[in-house]
Amino acid sequence: MIFIFNRLIAFAVVAMLLSACRSNLPPAISDPIPGEPGLAEVQAQASRYSGQKVRWGGVVVKTENRQSDSRIWMVAFPLNDWGRPRIEAPSPGRFIAIVNEFLEPLVYRPDRELTLTGNISGTETLKIGDFAYDYALVQVDNYHLWPVRVEPKYGDPLHYWPHRKYPFYRWPYHHIPYPHR
Repeated sequence: MIFIFNRLIAFAVVAMLLSACRSNLPPAISDPIPGEPGLAEVQAQASRYSGQKVRWGGVVVKTENRQSDSRIWMVAFPLNDWGRPRIEAPSPGRFIAIVNEFLEPLVYRPDRELTLTGNISGTETLKIGDFAYDYALVQVDNYHLWPVRVEPKYGDPLHYWPHRKYPFYRWPYHHIPYPHR
């Protein structure tokens, strides 16, 4: 009985910790918007979706501050269950996020992940190199800059854990990398 009680307490603690990790996100970022249009739909028919609320995310390409707002050029990616961009998935395209405040370009620098909610305000044709591209414009209400992803180091023993048949096969030599197969 005590064993079951201890397991129940451990489960409750883990559940509270996981819910606390997600609680720092605003609900506008973590909750999907039902019936929101995709980026390709907006680029094809921007006038149809003008003023409609979206929750999009992606990777920052560049940040430019203007007199009254900041523009963030983004490469869009699908979002996971918490609203974080899935950068391993194919990108549907690019869009520009317009924020009505100053954003520090060193913080909102290229390759940072950002999720936002806002209203579609049309499209703008700009060039990427010599190619003319129709960017969807989003007037931002809420946004969340995600922490930088930390990749495991090459010599980390836990980096090899799923690839080993026996966990302590080379235990004293964990700093020696395994050969690639």
